[in-house]
Amino acid sequence: MVYQQNLIKWEELQAATVQDIFSIMKTDIEDLKEFKLLASFDKYGSAHIPFYFKTKSNDNWIYYLDDERGKRNASVRTDILRDFWEATKELGLEEWHTLVLYIDENNIPRLEFGYVDWSEHLHGGNDLLNYFEYKYLDVEPKTEETKNIIQEMKKLEDKQ
Repeated sequence: MVYQQNLIKWEELQAATVQDIFSIMKTDIEDLKEFKLLASFDKYGSAHIPFYFKTKSNDNWIYYLDDERGKRNASVRTDILRDFWEATKELGLEEWHTLVLYIDENNIPRLEFGYVDWSEHLHGGNDLLNYFEYKYLDVEPKTEETKNIIQEMKKLEDKQ
């Protein structure tokens, strides 16, 4: 019974989060072709939330970043995803550290959770972003060092 109640809350929470993100994007949703967002949280709740999207009129990935260091050029509110992160813990679900939100041209959302605490494994601030771009946007690493770091990250993720 408790599991069923938590599952219903979880599904409602997912739907509300996706709706909130859609409502604060500055792009006309009818023009959206593809959207990919990476939300990463460390164990203290600090967030880094870049997202990319393509529109029907522009097939190139458009990049935005919303982080907590004051460099805001996007409208995604960190608090929406932090609330989502906190709520999953309150529901007793396994703590995730990354969330990837995909939205396709039919406006169908899909969530993917990552459980590796990257803050314990990363070499630098751009490692997770490079990995995300490689894994989800098919961007090849520009240096041999970045390629090696991505390979290490793949191995860590495969262990989970």
